[in-house]
Amino acid sequence: MELIKVNLERETTKIINYLDKKKAWELGFIRYNLFKKMIMHITKIRSLYSVRKIFLHLVNKEIFLKKKI
Repeated sequence: MELIKVNLERETTKIINYLDKKKAWELGFIRYNLFKKMIMHITKIRSLYSVRKIFLHLVNKEIFLKKKI
């Protein structure tokens, strides 16, 4: 199985633009599972490894805040 190289900056920009358009910032707390589905829908990437990598990149850029419940 070959891993797909993901352009994190391009995918991050797509995701941020989509979330801005949908006004997702007003939703409050959202589970990772829903973000995973959104990222898969926006980017058309099905590899869970790549989706997790994109999500962690967004967390590191402080687009999302990570909180333990």
